[in-house]
Amino acid sequence: MVNIFSFIILPFTIFIFWSAAIVQWTGKFSYFTTYGYFLEKAGSLPRNFPQFNLVDQRENKVNYESWKGKYKLVDFMYMHCSEVCGIVRSRLSEYHYNLDPILQEKLDFVSISFDVHRDTPENLDSLWRSMGSSDSWKFYTFNGNESEVFAQLLDFGVYIIREPSGDFRHTVMHFLLDPENRVVAIIDPSIGKEKVLSEIKKEVF
Repeated sequence: MVNIFSFIILPFTIFIFWSAAIVQWTGKFSYFTTYGYFLEKAGSLPRNFPQFNLVDQRENKVNYESWKGKYKLVDFMYMHCSEVCGIVRSRLSEYHYNLDPILQEKLDFVSISFDVHRDTPENLDSLWRSMGSSDSWKFYTFNGNESEVFAQLLDFGVYIIREPSGDFRHTVMHFLLDPENRVVAIIDPSIGKEKVLSEIKKEVF
């Protein structure tokens, strides 16, 4: 007898879940217009990662020289995001704690919040602890006012708009930096775990 759950209900449920996730990741498909435009306008790859004015979860200013020597997988997020950021953070956690040992030696993770009012270093420290307190996954926030931060990010290719609810619509991408702090790949997280890791490995190895 055919197992209806395995052959019909489960695949249909997965399809609905990923369809909803893709809609969120693309801002109801506006990525293909606004988001894509600013990513393209920011320039071709490889290009230098801007020296943003950042502080980490311990209130230390970022030292970009200390970033050199390893690849970095960078994402831009905010803690109060009720939808896509949590999905992406969960997926990043899965990548981070299940990397093969060779890739683990070569790659660090960096999550940067653009919610300058709510995502304080103290709050980011709590998030860092909840994600496993790893030395190879750091959390940062911008040290500046919101309009300046958004303008800097727009120049870099990350589009952000504040909604009336206080939440944000924003570009959701992984930015892969090489050991010289150059962006060498921009990876869409909605392509799935295996393809994301494949894109990373293409650059790292």
